[in-house]
Amino acid sequence: MSVVIVERRGATALLRLNSPANMNAISLELRSELAQALPGLLQDRAVRCVIVTGSGDAFSAGGDLKQMADRRSTAVRERLQWAHRWCRLLLESETPVIAAVNGASVGAGFSLAMLCDLVLVSERGFFRAG
Repeated sequence: MSVVIVERRGATALLRLNSPANMNAISLELRSELAQALPGLLQDRAVRCVIVTGSGDAFSAGGDLKQMADRRSTAVRERLQWAHRWCRLLLESETPVIAAVNGASVGAGFSLAMLCDLVLVSERGFFRAG
């Protein structure tokens, strides 16, 4: 099962974080699938807007704490390098990106929402920096 689902609806692309059992925490698998999906969507001239949301009751609970237990400098550096690529990609994109926050948006999930051009928040949505 894919942890990132991309649906095309005309000129709009819906990118859904799809790991509701762990509140769409940004695991290595999710990070990898985002890295594969985002560049193509943001560079595709037929895509006029990308909407990012989460499956289930959360937008994203942030980094996967079980996987972040690896505190070796190489693992930490890799996480930070990935985050840097993610930030630059979203900030430099000419394609508008909308965060549709449907629940918890925590830590790196909060950062993901804040990197979007527009943030829409449901009544259940909330933010926490960490």
